[in-house]
Amino acid sequence: MEKKIQEILACRQKTCIQDDRLKRAAVLIPVFKKDGEYHLLFTRRTDRVEHHKGQISFPGGRQDPEDPDLLTTALREAEEEMGIRKEDVRILGELDDICTVTDFCVAPFVGLIPYPYPFRPNPHEIAETIEVPLAALLDPNRLRKEFREHAGRSGPVYFYQHGRHIIWGATASILKQLLDLLPEEEKKKLMVS
Repeated sequence: MEKKIQEILACRQKTCIQDDRLKRAAVLIPVFKKDGEYHLLFTRRTDRVEHHKGQISFPGGRQDPEDPDLLTTALREAEEEMGIRKEDVRILGELDDICTVTDFCVAPFVGLIPYPYPFRPNPHEIAETIEVPLAALLDPNRLRKEFREHAGRSGPVYFYQHGRHIIWGATASILKQLLDLLPEEEKKKLMVS
């Protein structure tokens, strides 16, 4: 499946948002195979972080001035937050930029990591790690959409339920984009494995 994701991401034009008023950030979407099934790694942020307290997210954060590009940001943040070394990540591609209501413009990178992996969550930033089977996220009963208004515009907000966790906001939008890009035959394979 990782080859299929890499092909799909390589053959599409990424939508970039150029707006100097937005703070640039990047996330890594860690994909790994566990017990023969593909999973995604999410984190639940602590209440001590500056932004998005207690929310479920992918490892990532704001671009530092010394980061030469947003991929560097995503890999640096994944290592700082989860101990995922950049040399252990095989980048499969990049999704479209996503804007948050907190004025961040986030560049999401999809990366394959080995498993099992010696994750080292940063206790200041990460309250919990959450490993979610990709097949579970493809279940349409786990997805809910609401329309909400922000800054005078109404738009969809997605919510994915996984056990006691709710993945929503920018993370859910990134997740939905990734899942929507998977061809139907790949989704069927994932659902039966």
